[in-house]
Amino acid sequence: MATVDSKLVKILKNAAFKSDGQSEQQIDVNFLICYGLLLCSGKPRDKAECFYNILQDGGLTAHTFITATDKDIHPIFEKMCLLVTVHLFEFMKETLNMENDWESVEDKLCAAHEKVREDMFLDEVFGSNSKMANEPFLEAVSKKTMWVFNSNDLRRKVFEAAEVKFTLPGG
Repeated sequence: MATVDSKLVKILKNAAFKSDGQSEQQIDVNFLICYGLLLCSGKPRDKAECFYNILQDGGLTAHTFITATDKDIHPIFEKMCLLVTVHLFEFMKETLNMENDWESVEDKLCAAHEKVREDMFLDEVFGSNSKMANEPFLEAVSKKTMWVFNSNDLRRKVFEAAEVKFTLPGG
């Protein structure tokens, strides 16, 4: 069990897991699920369905399609990119006392999130369509864009889009 001052508790109490107005003791469940999607080794289809359920309130049973302009794609995708870059560097510094120079590239990384979302993820999933039925969306996400659910792969895409060369301490 994690103690109050454990590394895990420190990370979970970080602002990265809070929505506006949440207290120190609260965690945004969707941000936590996104973090889990990035770190777990689940099946591609299961991850795609979980992601869909975050994007569409009520999930598959409440919706028959999703659009490329869905209101939740931007903030959720942004959070996932932050979790594997800026927030990761914050966790390293605050929790592990590991100094890093990520601040020097933070603006470039954050600016690259839109390019990764629009030009890589949405283009690969939706192509020229602006709306997809659930099944084709899940199929596309689980077969074409599984890099979104892998912290190393998503971080690599963000760094490439930002045209930044940066190595995490220890590798």
